[in-house]
Amino acid sequence: MPQRWDNINDSRPLQTLFRKSDVLLGLDDPQLYNPKTAKNLLLSSYAQQLPLVGPNAGFVRAGSLASTYSDQADWLGVLDRLLDHSPANWPRSLYPEHFKIVGNPQVARSLGLEQVDEASVATQLAEGEKRP
Repeated sequence: MPQRWDNINDSRPLQTLFRKSDVLLGLDDPQLYNPKTAKNLLLSSYAQQLPLVGPNAGFVRAGSLASTYSDQADWLGVLDRLLDHSPANWPRSLYPEHFKIVGNPQVARSLGLEQVDEASVATQLAEGEKRP
């Protein structure tokens, strides 16, 4: 459910969203998920006992439950394939086909959730599982 959040120092829109949600899925959107918003997002989701998943490994280190991420080797594989083609044929945006999962066991424990089995979830997602 969308919720406007014009003033990042005002957590009331977050509280409205969190009351209507079971989990907050953080997409890779730097306008929404960035160092200026991280503290308010993480503290608000934690206060509501609402897991935040994603948007990147940095958020997991800071307090989100889990996220996918691609490391240097994953991105180098993408670059290797792209260099076989003219830049004019490169996609405007691209996520690597290969990725890893990172979980935060302390956050899982504090939310009363099972610890994320990173390898199992990554395999399920790679195989197209919709609900790992």
